[in-house]
Amino acid sequence: MRELHADERRVDEAFASVVDRVGRAWIAASSPKLLIAGLVGMQIAAILTSVLIWPGLPYWFAMGVWFVPVAAYGWWHSRTVLAKSAARVADIVLADGLCPGCMYNLGAQPDEGGMVRCPECGARWSATRIARRHEFVVRTETELEKQKRWWRAFGGADAWGPTRIEDGRRQRRPIVSARLRQPIRVATGERRKRLLAARREIGRERRVRRWMVASGLFSMYAVVCISLLMSRASTGYRVIDLFIGLSMLWLVVVFPVMIVRGSMGITAEGVGNAMLRQSLCPSCGFDLDPERGADGLTECGECGAGWRVSAVSSERRR
Repeated sequence: MRELHADERRVDEAFASVVDRVGRAWIAASSPKLLIAGLVGMQIAAILTSVLIWPGLPYWFAMGVWFVPVAAYGWWHSRTVLAKSAARVADIVLADGLCPGCMYNLGAQPDEGGMVRCPECGARWSATRIARRHEFVVRTETELEKQKRWWRAFGGADAWGPTRIEDGRRQRRPIVSARLRQPIRVATGERRKRLLAARREIGRERRVRRWMVASGLFSMYAVVCISLLMSRASTGYRVIDLFIGLSMLWLVVVFPVMIVRGSMGITAEGVGNAMLRQSLCPSCGFDLDPERGADGLTECGECGAGWRVSAVSSERRR
């Protein structure tokens, strides 16, 4: 992911959309329970190290006692949990004409066997898995563009929103960002209008709660400032208090904006229902096929997820 974020094609919104979907696929593949178990294990290992060092055992021995199980856990996690999403990541990048092996643009035409060969690494991929071809813009980001991208990631606060969702087949899948910022940037025409309608519906979920939290931060800051001004401190301390208050001002402005514009309190169910009402896939944001499959599910032609659209439609009529 670090290489993708540093790629010069990152200024192209289509490429940025691919990077966003790949990142969300990796996040969805990680199990929160396993991550918590790893953190708890590290805490226990730190305590065990202190216990072993106390009687005078060598430091390297105490470190080695817990280093081996921690390393084994990391190896197992990367090759089991994260490896499950490798095929999904390959589908994401191939759909936009990129090689999953080296991220090179697959611009060549398929051979007689229907395969496309990557001119960079030599890997061969099925041409049927390529849905779109792009001529990505390649240039170095300006400082202003870097700041805008940073603010999009920081101010969007998508990390507070849901990261995974279960489709109609009970399969865990990545979910689109709750505010749909990246899908809307690359969408056009009717699909863009439906994405905007879905975002309006998603934004109404827990909206009052977000405003209450933001107002609470403003109120706390106001109380602190009033207390500092009313204190009987000397002039020198008043200057220090004023400096502290002004230095905290940007935090009091930024965090409420992140809360109001962000995804705090938005649930996966709310995102899924809003997207399905617009005939959009909650996992990737693309159009759902109009025909239902044999299992009664409406399938997404982009990522293959199956959804029960009829239940959401009947709920809306009620």
